[in-house]
Amino acid sequence: MEGPSDDPHVLACRRLVRRALLATLLLSAGVPMLLAGDEFGRSQDGNNNAYCQDNATSWLHWPTRITRAPDDGVPTAGPAPSADPASVDPAGGPTTVDPAGNDPMLLPLVSGLVALRRRSPALCRQTFFHGGPSSVEEPADITWFRTDGVVMSDTDWNSPLVRTVVAHLSGTALGWYAPDGATVTGDSFLLVLHPDTRPVTIVLPGQPWAATYALLLDTSAEDLAGFPGTLDTPLRITHAGQELHVAGRAVLLFRTTG
Repeated sequence: MEGPSDDPHVLACRRLVRRALLATLLLSAGVPMLLAGDEFGRSQDGNNNAYCQDNATSWLHWPTRITRAPDDGVPTAGPAPSADPASVDPAGGPTTVDPAGNDPMLLPLVSGLVALRRRSPALCRQTFFHGGPSSVEEPADITWFRTDGVVMSDTDWNSPLVRTVVAHLSGTALGWYAPDGATVTGDSFLLVLHPDTRPVTIVLPGQPWAATYALLLDTSAEDLAGFPGTLDTPLRITHAGQELHVAGRAVLLFRTTG
């Protein structure tokens, strides 16, 4: 459904998709391109050419006061303003309403993922992926899996039935070096992208990719499964080979160990 809506189901679906798309962008290789206001849900009512509109379509309403954390950590948000940005128009004219509804977790999602990228070489690579097979001792720089935990084949890549993508991003097979000549390494991650509306069950891959998986983020959870606090203190550890339920329209991120 396009345009304004007060249907709770439509608004909930839009919030899920918005979270998942932002997470997909910020966990992708390359340089993420964000428009000012994306971090708190400004949509311009879907207008991609609003530069000439001096009204609520193009205005930015900063929903919180942001305090930068020390050492490039996760920024913290201060108290929200007393009025809903969708109901305030400084010029007294008509206002635009966020078509997905308010989501107080959107700013922690974006700021937390930006902070995670800054400290994770596997998420801000300086070289292209090579892929290829993994060895018993070392996983490939990137490995793609089916939902049953089996490495994807050419047949899987060409199947129109695939609705879920699972990728292991190695932090030890980056293939690049620091200015002092040291090999760059960091955390490894498992990324689950599930845009389908229906839930799915996945199997977490075993060795050589990981022995355990620490859940950092679930965009379908109301509180993002504790993100970004989970970056330092994961709330859930799951062992390789176990099944995991994934809700529809969700992105999950795990830090892998072992």
